[in-house]
Amino acid sequence: MQMHEHETKDTQLLNTISGISIANLAIGAAELTAGTLTHSATLTMAGMHDMSDGGLYFLKRRAAEESDPVKKRRLRRIGASALMFVSLGLGAHEIHSHVDGDSPKPDLAAGIVGVTAAAANIAAAVTMHGKRHNHDGKDTWKHIAYVDLPSAGVTLIATPLSVKYPSVDLAGSLAIMGMACSVGLSTWKDSVV
Repeated sequence: MQMHEHETKDTQLLNTISGISIANLAIGAAELTAGTLTHSATLTMAGMHDMSDGGLYFLKRRAAEESDPVKKRRLRRIGASALMFVSLGLGAHEIHSHVDGDSPKPDLAAGIVGVTAAAANIAAAVTMHGKRHNHDGKDTWKHIAYVDLPSAGVTLIATPLSVKYPSVDLAGSLAIMGMACSVGLSTWKDSVV
């Protein structure tokens, strides 16, 4: 009976991580589209971050299913590397666009998507809060609490301010890029067996 309860708990964790992965992909696609349409580098960067997170959470779910510690570590490290690669690549593009002056001033409409994305990240944090001490859920909780929530805050602040002060848009994009790389490195280090 005790083993069955443990399996149910693990299944619940796997389903929760899957749900967060799907939500991140959907919100990220909305942010990326809105960022492109409203000329918001911050929102575009947040969208790429959330879409990359969707893939990272998918790999974290697969790692949570894995019993072999070496395969578990490999899956987490692949996800962390992809997150850093995408963040650095898109971040470099956004910086280049701003330095060249190719980016038009952001539209205020981007703020609506930023509020929605922040709400989704808060919901994910509440959902994972009870799993924060679970071995396979801990890194997902840390990612949400220490990166997704602060990056949602950056999006909420930088997107509306960038309409009046366009340089804030670049600062918001750089902050999100830095947070994504930071969590990628943290996931990499935490995946040591």
